[in-house]
Amino acid sequence: MIYVVSLGLLVSVAAWLVFVYQRLNFLRGQVQNAWLQWSRVTMQRNERLEHFAASFAMCLPVGSMLPRELRRMMEDSRLALSARPGAPRPGGLKALREAELGLRQRMGDSVQLIENNLAMRNNADLVQECREVSDALAMQEQIAKAYDRSAGDYNNALLGPAARMVAGMFGFVPVAQMHNQALHRAIALRRDAEG
Repeated sequence: MIYVVSLGLLVSVAAWLVFVYQRLNFLRGQVQNAWLQWSRVTMQRNERLEHFAASFAMCLPVGSMLPRELRRMMEDSRLALSARPGAPRPGGLKALREAELGLRQRMGDSVQLIENNLAMRNNADLVQECREVSDALAMQEQIAKAYDRSAGDYNNALLGPAARMVAGMFGFVPVAQMHNQALHRAIALRRDAEG
């Protein structure tokens, strides 16, 4: 009788650990999918930003730093992104966060410059490219929030005692979240640069 109870207890514990493993694996998969989606949208944003910076440079006085800063920040973003094929561990997003925040601020400066200059506002190609970058930034922000939710769910799931045991055996580690307070306060870009 004691063997049956022991076997039942063992099977119950094993089933519980399998359930915990499957849940952690599912949550980690959601984090990876959200990260890949964010990476893809960021690469598309960088392509649009490259075209916008080239058009923007042609409309500004020679030697203007803003288009060069946009390009440099875009390159920083591209390099930081290429170094992280998978969702990063906590503390691994500092450089990427800084590049993204700086880029958003410079893009906000660019939008304001276009809004305050009649010739630039009347340049339909420049305004369209500016809209495309602004739309890509808005999409990127939505996906970053979805990634943060997934990463938060996954990180919280790792806190349980059974999860810690399973995580240690199967290599489940916490992941970094995209946003910190500075990024939540990032400059909101207007969708309509003609307004």
